[in-house]
Amino acid sequence: MVGNISLFPGQGAQYEKMGLDLFDTYDEVKELFTLASDTSGLDVHRLLSEGTLEEITATEKAQVLITLVNLSAAKVLKRKGATVTATAGFSLGELTSYAVSGVIDDEQLFRLVTRRGALMGQYGNEAAKRFGALSMAAVIGLSFDRVQGIISGSNVDHLYAANDNGPAQVVISGLAASMEAVTAALKEAGARRVIPIQVSGPFHTPLMQEAREAFDADLGAVRFNDPTIALYSNVSGEPVSNGNQVKELCSQQIVSPVRWTKIMNHLASGYPDLPVVETGPNKVLSGLMRSVGVKCLQAGTVESIESTLKDIQADE
Repeated sequence: MVGNISLFPGQGAQYEKMGLDLFDTYDEVKELFTLASDTSGLDVHRLLSEGTLEEITATEKAQVLITLVNLSAAKVLKRKGATVTATAGFSLGELTSYAVSGVIDDEQLFRLVTRRGALMGQYGNEAAKRFGALSMAAVIGLSFDRVQGIISGSNVDHLYAANDNGPAQVVISGLAASMEAVTAALKEAGARRVIPIQVSGPFHTPLMQEAREAFDADLGAVRFNDPTIALYSNVSGEPVSNGNQVKELCSQQIVSPVRWTKIMNHLASGYPDLPVVETGPNKVLSGLMRSVGVKCLQAGTVESIESTLKDIQADE
């Protein structure tokens, strides 16, 4: 079967009962659920079958559960003959890319996302206590560089361009007072909308430096292999071929902007003939890929995986 580009969603893609149809259908997914529970200490099946959206959205749970569904979908695609040529993941999703590209194994993946989720949840809450009320918003209609420039020129404290989601969609994060002060300047510069987003933490900003340092210490004993396929980094937006560099970027990612637009442009120009598959829950990345003119197939449920495999086979 022709290769594909596998993209893995991050935090925010979760929904109630996600992945349960994969669990009910495939033995290898049942094994992953057991591994995730044993490694994280969470009863992942109970959370996904009985947990409320609020419960599974908590950072320390969401990161494990989304990773579980991402990897489950990837395992099913592989079982059915789909091969991955290049991979990237949005924020948390990047860690699933590590497993798919051979950088770490499945058990290491769940250990790392369990620790990452716990640290980001802890220090996200502590940042609010230390710095004051935090806020997050999506800026529609301006580029990442333009938003960064406006923030830099506004003489406000602790406000950052955190996610470069698309050519005209940027997430900003930081102090609520600073965001209020900059909103008018963003609109004057051409932003069509500045949409508030519920804050779970000032992720991908320097306000998470303590979480980055703690996670970096945890990574010290973990071996990161060189990736066996093309693997793209959120921090640089570029491919990474060295395992030690992947390890360094893994912790740096917590405090650095997600350069997703650069990744999308690289994939669109570098692999114009390969199908792009959002491998995991929901359709967040599919919407972002449309902003650079690329169709993205879904593979997060039994039904969507079967449909995507038919589309891939039809294009061969």
